[in-house]
Amino acid sequence: MLKKFIALLLGGIMLFSAISCTGNTQEPEATTAATEATVMTTAATTNDTTQKKEPQEFYVGYARADISPKYFPVPNDNADATSNLNNIYATVVAVSDGEQKALFISLDTLFVMGDVLAQTLAATKSLGIRDEYVFVNCTHNHSSVRYNRNTSGVTLWLSKYKTAIKTAITEALDDLSPATAEIGRSESDNLAFVRRYYMNDGSVRSIAMPTNSSGYAKHETEADPEMQVIRFNREGKKDVVMANWQAHAAHAVGDFPTTINADFVHFFREGVEEKYDVLFAYYQGACANINLNSYIYGANSFIRVGQKLVDVLGDALENSKSATLGKINAEKIGFTSNIDHSKDGELAKAQNALEEYNTYYSKTGSNMTNDMIYQKFGYNSKYHITSIIRKAG
Repeated sequence: MLKKFIALLLGGIMLFSAISCTGNTQEPEATTAATEATVMTTAATTNDTTQKKEPQEFYVGYARADISPKYFPVPNDNADATSNLNNIYATVVAVSDGEQKALFISLDTLFVMGDVLAQTLAATKSLGIRDEYVFVNCTHNHSSVRYNRNTSGVTLWLSKYKTAIKTAITEALDDLSPATAEIGRSESDNLAFVRRYYMNDGSVRSIAMPTNSSGYAKHETEADPEMQVIRFNREGKKDVVMANWQAHAAHAVGDFPTTINADFVHFFREGVEEKYDVLFAYYQGACANINLNSYIYGANSFIRVGQKLVDVLGDALENSKSATLGKINAEKIGFTSNIDHSKDGELAKAQNALEEYNTYYSKTGSNMTNDMIYQKFGYNSKYHITSIIRKAG
């Protein structure tokens, strides 16, 4: 699983990126020989007396495109959506040092893969941005479009996304304006928990079960409460704020099971922009085993979580420190998994499923539906199959 995160250090800014998004799995995943695109801008706090260089010219642009589905039904976490609670967006922050440009894209979607990733990278390439300078992140929102099912609603939505993402990237690049930066951090105590548990028999479970369940011993570890924030100050234009926090956007599903919405992210974004008069971009942290917990009780708890995060971000802004921005550099990082994904014949089974899928397609010219794949092989989709083969191989 490729994890997306922004790590901010008070002595410097490092923006790490990966072109994918975490999934909602029951076991931890890791990526085999995966390539992460890393965009790094160096920085130093202004009170660092060893900093001798003149400030680097730096530019920041912002754009946001509405990617809400126009036609229904559109898949929504195993059910067909029937309405929108609030809009979902593609948000783009463009940065430039005067020579090199980089893009940070945040999507209110469940995942980033397949057609969406391909369309996004096609748009960035057509505008002259190389893949390693593109960060594509999603909120892992279960109340958003699940676009890996073969339906007419998905086809229509993908067509809309293709146009919307290129427009947003173009507008963000056109919006590039001189900027300075501040970095800060704060903590969101009791808003998230790790959903991996040690049981009394020594086993580990990975479900969002209550701690009073029979057999529960303890949490595997504590959730990371930190929120990391970059504020780009732009003369004559609204400032741009980028925030990173890790939590599993899944609460709205229970309250509105067939409604498209942006979960806590909508209320977080809306509150930040209203209270601080800025343009806001949220980047999901590593969330595979993180979920919103029930310290905030009741229906629509995702609304209150989003509203609470506005104050958490405010603390980070209040305690932020100025930074001197440097040149943009990129590098590729490869790493291997120590998890055996091929055990119990899973790899061979997945390969057989993919072969049958491809044979079916070559004979009929149409996709084997996810229902057929699930009934015969137990996999959710072709993407699921491909993921297993990639990780195991």
